[in-house]
Amino acid sequence: MELKDVVNKTLKTALKANGFKTRGADFWKEIEGGYLMIHLKRSIYNNGANGFNSELSIFAVNNYDMTGDVSHIWMDYQVDHLTLRDLVPEYGYFTEGMTNGYFDLNLNSKCSMSGKEYTSTDWIVIVNSIFDTYLVPFLNKIDSLSLFESIKRDLELIRQSEKSSIYSFYSSVMRSGMFKENIPGYVQSFKSGVYSLEEAKKNIDLLDRFMDLYSEHFRKAYASSIKDFVNEVFRLAEESS
Repeated sequence: MELKDVVNKTLKTALKANGFKTRGADFWKEIEGGYLMIHLKRSIYNNGANGFNSELSIFAVNNYDMTGDVSHIWMDYQVDHLTLRDLVPEYGYFTEGMTNGYFDLNLNSKCSMSGKEYTSTDWIVIVNSIFDTYLVPFLNKIDSLSLFESIKRDLELIRQSEKSSIYSFYSSVMRSGMFKENIPGYVQSFKSGVYSLEEAKKNIDLLDRFMDLYSEHFRKAYASSIKDFVNEVFRLAEESS
């Protein structure tokens, strides 16, 4: 199996076993009041160099909306759907096989972030583990459109919480914290309420946890400057509050 086929084939196997019909990148199952649907969205940047990245759009459709070409329905739900990020612990940031909180598998033989090398067999095990542990149990309990919408609202509140934004903050710092010119932008984000300074300081241990996701070479080169960056952001944010 080629790496680019891992997600598609393992997803088809998992969903067919749970009563879903499939056509191309779309999967659907009848529930009370409509259909539970999943669309496998592939990145437009997929290629041998960048990897073969994909994301799941999980949504529910009323009976009367289930018309026309099934492959077009997901486009109406792009701004109103769930992803695996909503189903896994800690917003997906520390789940192997996810990147920056999203189900965005970098299906190369070597992960550019951690430096860890993978085979297609490794990816099959990882993807199946995510599906079996988080996706399938969630899908199995959704038996009606109303239940899906209720659970979706609850998960959206968690996604929009202060705690979630702090995970986003520490994740983004790892990619920009070695550049001092980015400090004013973060300070402004704290000042305007995008991030909570109190929550960020309370969860400072996340910085080391995110650091551990990166290669040893990256940590040796940037750990000190990133920590100095965060401390300076905190100092200036406190001064401006």
